[in-house]
Amino acid sequence: MRLLKRRNRLEKLLKEAGDAPAALGSALPDVRVRPPKAVASGLAALVAVTAGSAGVSALRRRGEARSDR
Repeated sequence: MRLLKRRNRLEKLLKEAGDAPAALGSALPDVRVRPPKAVASGLAALVAVTAGSAGVSALRRRGEARSDR
């Protein structure tokens, strides 16, 4: 059984980093970790439209291949 719990270098660094966001928030107000919801929604819509277009194109090519026989 250990009487004293001593932190190693990594644990000390993680503790200091955990205390840092409040200080960093005031120093770097324009830094964003995640994009705004509008950007994420727009990107998801673009991906959906692209996938739908690819699906329609694949069906069209499959239909043309059958009619060529």
